[in-house]
Amino acid sequence: MRTIRGVWAEALVFYRAEWRYPGAAVVWIVLSLLQPVVMLAIWTNVEGIGGGAAGARLTAYFSMAFVVNNLSYTWLMWDYGDRIRSGDYALQLLRPGAVVGRDLALTLGSKLFSGPVALVGGAVMWIVGRAYLDVRWDRAVFFVASLVMAIVIRFLIEWGLAQLSFWTTRMNAVNGLYFAVQGLASGSFAPLELLPDWFDTAASLTPFPSMLALPLSLFDDGVSGWVVLGQQALWAALALLAAVVLSRRAVARFETGGLRCGSDISSAASLRC
Repeated sequence: MRTIRGVWAEALVFYRAEWRYPGAAVVWIVLSLLQPVVMLAIWTNVEGIGGGAAGARLTAYFSMAFVVNNLSYTWLMWDYGDRIRSGDYALQLLRPGAVVGRDLALTLGSKLFSGPVALVGGAVMWIVGRAYLDVRWDRAVFFVASLVMAIVIRFLIEWGLAQLSFWTTRMNAVNGLYFAVQGLASGSFAPLELLPDWFDTAASLTPFPSMLALPLSLFDDGVSGWVVLGQQALWAALALLAAVVLSRRAVARFETGGLRCGSDISSAASLRC
């Protein structure tokens, strides 16, 4: 099994790779900051929110959403297809724990890059937008715990969906659909309370609010931290179960030759065309 030291060492490799092309890194940083800024501008005008407490609170929401999203996203749904086609996945299967260890290292390495970016970007939005939020220490503690749960849930869901790479080469379409739905239902594009009631109700039946809306709701009066963490724990358990089932079926498909040249996916090494 991969040791913690081994995962950390590989994570540092992925972190350094993020800076291999500084220009691309800068473009990514700018583009990732544009979404919450644009969404803030749109909803400020749509809702007729100017300055004052309402504007400061909306700015606080999108500032914190930027931080949470950048701390929780993963590259796994893009990465799996490349690993299968290159033959890396076949080699990793030969070493116990190598696949999951690499997934954890890739995610951790990206967080070492995006974490500071998220904190600095969120702080800039907060200061420039004159955000304000009345934060009590107990709410802050629940928020940190809820943030950890959000990271776990998103990792498990995106890790599970990455297994679909064993059945289709059209992962770009899957990614596009997933991130559109996730952005709307999690509250990334807009606070759910600003959307129609029916959509808010429908979103609550999915795990997506647990990735963002629920953690941020902890700063609202009347929201129980224990209830939020309980909901997230339930979604985390369901996501883990689904991801494990998908992963086992994907590995079985791979090992029994379910992937062949000319079918949905062809890989190098043992499956090179």
